[in-house]
Amino acid sequence: MFIKNILQKKRLKNTIVVFMSFVCFGQIVAQNTPSSCSQSLKEAQKAYEKGNIELIKSKIENCVSSTEFSKIEQMQAYRLMILSFLYLDDQKNAEKWMNDLLVFEPDYKPNKLLDPIEYIKLYESFNVIPWISAGLSIGVNASRARNVWDYNVGNSDGNNTTKNSTGFSINLGGVADFNLKKKLFLTTEVQLVTRALKAEKAAFSNSKITVLESQTLLEVPLSLKYIIGDGKLKPYIRVGGGINLNLSSSQSLNRIKDDENATVEYSGPAVDVKSSRNAINTFALVGAGLMFKIGYGHLFIDARYQYGLSNLVKQAGRYETVNSRLTSYGYIEDDFAINSVFINTGYIYSFYKVKKVRKKIVSE
Repeated sequence: MFIKNILQKKRLKNTIVVFMSFVCFGQIVAQNTPSSCSQSLKEAQKAYEKGNIELIKSKIENCVSSTEFSKIEQMQAYRLMILSFLYLDDQKNAEKWMNDLLVFEPDYKPNKLLDPIEYIKLYESFNVIPWISAGLSIGVNASRARNVWDYNVGNSDGNNTTKNSTGFSINLGGVADFNLKKKLFLTTEVQLVTRALKAEKAAFSNSKITVLESQTLLEVPLSLKYIIGDGKLKPYIRVGGGINLNLSSSQSLNRIKDDENATVEYSGPAVDVKSSRNAINTFALVGAGLMFKIGYGHLFIDARYQYGLSNLVKQAGRYETVNSRLTSYGYIEDDFAINSVFINTGYIYSFYKVKKVRKKIVSE
């Protein structure tokens, strides 16, 4: 009985080994056997080379959108279909398949050394344009107040006693380009912008007041962008304007003795000044940048100058006693606008549209 059990176990083990060998062999054969569509593509290519054009459609038409094809094989199949219809003088179907090819691969380019002239002319009768591109950007900004009118305690004659300096901060947001013509785009952005403003103002009793203002804004620039060139690296210029919404504003002030030691006479906590700011302000902009094509989108770097068109200060709240800046520092705000320089970088992904630009192809 013991010997019989051992023999049965050996038979079972041998059976399993043989079965697994067949499975592995089947997998190896399957991996090294070309798919039916790949084989059909090779046969269609041979049929084209031999001039048997009428055989191409029957061999690969049902395979063109098959998942059995690699991307390169799919483009080869599209090309053969187009060539066969051009050879058969079926312009309508040739245009249809060229359109489908460019929808499948917007970056497709024919080989001008190997492809027939009719094929190249057909390709050139289509425009492939990024009708909309969308992405994200991040960057830095340098901002400085520009005095519109100067105010002081006991003085409102407009004499300038304020020295503004540049503050640096960051911004991030989304960007979208809408194609208007081949190289002309409408660019809109929505950005969260932080801004730092610095100023020094003469005060009474041989003192001066230093002001550091921090702002957070929601900014919406709108501009026309014109792209120069057609290569992978494309410069552009832009012009436009926009609005921003003041989300928060606070000031830190110091009253300093104007002497060699720069003695601090008075310093207090930051003051919320949002209530004394106009909520919505406008600006004009000019800019330029570079776009570098990566995949179906572009990496870009953008520089723009924004010129403030609005006075940020509410006139009604300038002398309110509740504002401790007047009572504690002897400080009255000037009317001012903001000028800024932005440098942003980001990536936009493009969604393409294929458009026929000529109705008829004239063969040579």
